[in-house]
Amino acid sequence: MISSEDKLERLYNFCLDLDNGPFGLWVNGLFSVVPGSGYFEEFHEKKEAFFYLLERLLEEGRVVLDVPGDIEYSSTKVRAQDGYTDIWDESVEVMVSYMRKTFPADAQHEYDSVLTDYWYSAACPHIGWVHPETGELVFS
Repeated sequence: MISSEDKLERLYNFCLDLDNGPFGLWVNGLFSVVPGSGYFEEFHEKKEAFFYLLERLLEEGRVVLDVPGDIEYSSTKVRAQDGYTDIWDESVEVMVSYMRKTFPADAQHEYDSVLTDYWYSAACPHIGWVHPETGELVFS
C-alpha cells in the first residue's frame, strides 16, 4: 500500500512533468491531477491534496497567482508569454488561506457545479506556471 506522503510526492512530480502534467493549465487543471490519479477517494482528501500541491508549487516558485478579481491586494506587473500581467504580491500563506476561504464549502465532488462555477469566477485567481528552463511565465 502506498502511503499518503508517497501519493502526494508522486502527484507533485507529475505536476513538474512539462509534457504530461498540468503545466500551463488553469488552476482547475492542477486540481484535476488529484482525482485523475485515483489515489484519494473522499472529496475532502482530494481537496487537501490540491491545497498541498498548490502551496508547495507556490513556495518553490514554480507557480504564481494573479490577484483575484473580487479583492484589493498588492500586485507586481511581470512579463508573461503574451505581454505583461499582474501577479499577486502576498505571502504563500495569505494566498492559500484566501483560496481555502473562497473554495466552495458545499462542493460534494470534483464535478459539482459549484466547484465549476468557482474555477471561472472572479474569486478564483488564475495560475501562472514558471517554465523551469526558460523562466518564462505561462498563463492559460
